[in-house]
Amino acid sequence: VQTQIRDSLSVHTTNVNVAEPYQFIPPRKGTFVSSCLKPFLPWYMRKIWGVVDHEIRGSEKLSASLAAGHGVVLAPNHVREYDAMTVGFLAVA
Repeated sequence: VQTQIRDSLSVHTTNVNVAEPYQFIPPRKGTFVSSCLKPFLPWYMRKIWGVVDHEIRGSEKLSASLAAGHGVVLAPNHVREYDAMTVGFLAVA
């Protein structure tokens, strides 16, 4: 693996030796923290970010995909700092 390091106007290439091949570790589904914070999400979004209302469209499609055993990734586009937290409204609904 080669890595390029830029400093001022020059570019240096460094060799990186990897002793072991990459081994995928699947994510662990933890629900404790999210279930504890779920009741506070509407208050937090209103108080800190000024989000006073929300609307969820197409949640039946998400429920159907999950019921069918499909993997689903919900990815906010992070235009604003609170976009990732608004995905949490799906858990509250």
